[in-house]
Amino acid sequence: MTDQLAFQDGDVLLLVDMQKDFCPGGALPVENGHLILPDANAWLAQAQQQNIPVYASRDWHPQGHNSFVEEGGLDDDDMPCDDGRSGRI
Repeated sequence: MTDQLAFQDGDVLLLVDMQKDFCPGGALPVENGHLILPDANAWLAQAQQQNIPVYASRDWHPQGHNSFVEEGGLDDDDMPCDDGRSGRI
């Protein structure tokens, strides 16, 4: 994938929900989730070189969010990306 990086006029780079918590060792790891990082870094470098806008989204949960156990969601220890953890970037 990274051998032919090119953007065109009007392109943007959108990185969606790349977080430490989804990598091995994180609160909600995705198997081999870290393997996307070299490609993502290559795309970021190319975007910077071509002056392409880069946008990154992240999903996180403030205390009291319905994802937490007291609100009917996951056990708090397993909750990725809450506002008190280091797993969000």
